[in-house]
Amino acid sequence: MNYPMWVKLFAWSIQLMAINELPHTVSVVTDWVILSDYGITTSQFNSGLLISFNNQPDNETIQEFLLIPWQDFRIRQDESKVADSLGRFAFLGVNPFAVIYQPNALNDHPSELASALADRIVEKMRYILDLRLALRPISDKCEPVIPESVQIISFEHFPNYYSLQIAKPGTDQRNLQELNAAVSDCMIQVFLVPDIGPVESWWLQPVENRFSTCFSHTEKEILQLLETHLPQTCQLKNQIERQSALKQLHKQARKMIDDSCSDEYCKSQLSKWITHFLSFPENTQNPDPSTLFPDYHPKISPDYAVDFRPELYTYFNELPTAELKNLKVLLRAFKKVKRKARLNPGKWIDGNIVLGANPKEFIPSNEAFLLEELGMRASRLIENHSHEEIDRAMRNMLFKPRKLKFISFQFRHADVMGSGRFFYVEHMIERIIKVR
Repeated sequence: MNYPMWVKLFAWSIQLMAINELPHTVSVVTDWVILSDYGITTSQFNSGLLISFNNQPDNETIQEFLLIPWQDFRIRQDESKVADSLGRFAFLGVNPFAVIYQPNALNDHPSELASALADRIVEKMRYILDLRLALRPISDKCEPVIPESVQIISFEHFPNYYSLQIAKPGTDQRNLQELNAAVSDCMIQVFLVPDIGPVESWWLQPVENRFSTCFSHTEKEILQLLETHLPQTCQLKNQIERQSALKQLHKQARKMIDDSCSDEYCKSQLSKWITHFLSFPENTQNPDPSTLFPDYHPKISPDYAVDFRPELYTYFNELPTAELKNLKVLLRAFKKVKRKARLNPGKWIDGNIVLGANPKEFIPSNEAFLLEELGMRASRLIENHSHEEIDRAMRNMLFKPRKLKFISFQFRHADVMGSGRFFYVEHMIERIIKVR
């Protein structure tokens, strides 16, 4: 299989997702990076696809993912590293084409907007990269045949990979390469555990023997088709045109598979993959009740104002950034918005209990949200800088506030099957931030 080419296609699928579902201020940058720079040793395709999501106007990187095409590779470890980590990157999961890593944190003090965007991107990427069940063990699979000279400590099977802990003492390491012949459709993650010292981490690619001879030819045609047309689809300005182009591309690819592939297993796999890449769900005449909501997965990240009201993304992006040089601008904007928020704080409405609301729900105004965001940005500066630095930053200000007073909102959500996800204000907390 041409794993690097399949990984390359993710770049275009992710571009389409960003265009359709993320604020226009978010841009996606993809770049092939040298794996040895990330502490990876491999004798094969020594490149991985780094996908970065940047938010304007500061071009702040709010989320990243590293996709390593299926291949044999070893992660160099030292005493200070966690097994299977790549510096600041942590293991995220495996899909049929790549081993995927994600940074532990990109910013020690992210803004509420950046945090909400990062959570939303992770949620979308888990779908696109097919990682929604990536770390859920599979219990109905048999253990692969392991050479007798390999001392197994533990064994687990996850979607698209096996994870083995192997005792270094008593194991003939020359036989580790034989493990890739034990399975045909999964990567193998190997932790080599010594009596003393750091754990070594390996990834082994399975021997490719699951596909018939027609697969390579059909795969090549499909990849050429998608590589040619997906970039063109990304350039279309209208969402209806993009959706129409994707449907037409899906139709062409399915016909190509039907005409070129005689093996049913190959046909099934290729059809499933191109359907996923093109986000074009297959029709099911008699769906199983357990799959009526196949795309549902719970929201485990915190709920933010931009979840409650997505158009706040645009307003928040127009505010001054939380930098000391902007403190005077933030405080002036806070004073101006506070007058408007006092006149228009929001309103109470009757809640729709069927959709998870309380009998009465408070709907804050945009001015109230803007006041909170300005207050929180200023408070982060005040908390992270000395009194002297704050005084210097406010020099020559005619209006020098002694405190900032605003309402901070906390949210909850309710998932209503068949209707969607609904966000509500749960708490309103008065905050008083001492400035001087």
